[in-house]
Amino acid sequence: MEPARALSFAATVYLRSAHYLQIYYLIGQMPAHFLLIGVCLAGIQRALERSTRRAIQVAAWTILPLPLLLLAGWQFAFNLQFQDHRFQSREGPAQIRHIRAATQMARRLLAERPACDLVVLSSGHSLETSELSLLREFTDPERVLLTDGRLAVPVPAPCAIYLDALPESRASTWLARAATQLPDATLSVLGETWQFYDLSPGARDGLVAEISSESQLARFTNGVALTGCERGQIEPGAALPLTLLWSVEAQPPEVVYHIGAYLLTPDDQVVAQSDGPGFDSIQWRVGDTFVTWFDVPAPQDLPPGNYQIAVALYSWPGLERVDLTSGGNTAFLEQFQVAAP
Repeated sequence: MEPARALSFAATVYLRSAHYLQIYYLIGQMPAHFLLIGVCLAGIQRALERSTRRAIQVAAWTILPLPLLLLAGWQFAFNLQFQDHRFQSREGPAQIRHIRAATQMARRLLAERPACDLVVLSSGHSLETSELSLLREFTDPERVLLTDGRLAVPVPAPCAIYLDALPESRASTWLARAATQLPDATLSVLGETWQFYDLSPGARDGLVAEISSESQLARFTNGVALTGCERGQIEPGAALPLTLLWSVEAQPPEVVYHIGAYLLTPDDQVVAQSDGPGFDSIQWRVGDTFVTWFDVPAPQDLPPGNYQIAVALYSWPGLERVDLTSGGNTAFLEQFQVAAP
């Protein structure tokens, strides 16, 4: 009776776990099948000990473990093939060995440049969503900034080391122009090249001066100032590219902020807009600068006439606008004209 109870209990656990699991999860991660076989063997052993002769017991225990041994061998071969496939794969997220190599290289570069911070460009704009958030935890959290290279790039003072783990992003193009490649700091990851860059104090100052306007364009009450704006060409039905340069002048509240970029008519009607987090506001630090990129989608039927760019900051997800120190909550920037086709 005891073996029957044990077997029925193990079978119930196998068939109805607390969490829904596919069979391959059980095979690859959980030893449910081994538990079932072990329970069966234990029950059979006790039954044989009570009712059979010694010779039969020996014969039975020579044969009964074979299924368990065969299954264990198959499990080992399966795991070996799985790990080999993963090792050779060029798809999916970075693996632990890649993170380890990047961490070791980042530690070395930070030790060689004690005044500089490390900026990691990857997918995911925040500490919680960045694909390389582990890199921050295993180096020096106080000296590591994480950003999505498609949205923004911070420019910490006085200098920075950059890890570009998102090739062909806007930040990659920016780094190729503004910073210096470190030839001995390159990693091959899943068919891509992760490249480290160096931005010296002189190069940083020149870059900030190149983008900045002669005077601040807008100063917000949360301690952030808009210091530069570059506009691309506008065409009906296409995106209007905007590059915005920001300066953190005072420590802002620990609030998540988003940025809104707007295309307005002369009477302040919104024609098009683009919103996003830019550079994660939780990582803003006094004295740092950061660049954000926006693509404002111009309507296909955009009529000729006068238009204006406007920018605003607001809390997320509360959507409360941040006031300007000069009054109002919208920074009105460049005015321009769209000519008739």
